Amino acid sequence: MDGSSLLAMAKKFPSVIRPFLDKCVSSNIETCDPESKQFYIQFDYTCLIFFPKDIPKDKLLSMQNRTETESILQEMGVLHGLTKCTDSSILSHPVCESLLRLKWKKVK
Repeated sequence: MDGSSLLAMAKKFPSVIRPFLDKCVSSNIETCDPESKQFYIQFDYTCLIFFPKDIPKDKLLSMQNRTETESILQEMGVLHGLTKCTDSSILSHPVCESLLRLKWKKVK
């Protein structure tokens, strides 16, 4: 599922977003001690990314700096859309929060 599908689902069925995002987190906790240096948590951000096909060409063409705008929409458009979701606490989900932290580190 990509970003546009996630947003469509959030509008119609907001209660399924959190369980869906839970599936985007994986770890090796079953086979490794959490105190071990081999322990990891992995996030799958593909559900939070718009792909260029998701943005209507006429809308992109009307934007001034198309390349920059397209890049921002691809990376942050879904998170921005989730702010309009009835359950705004969804942004505190570990997948959303970790992506925001990575983006913040990149800006700093």
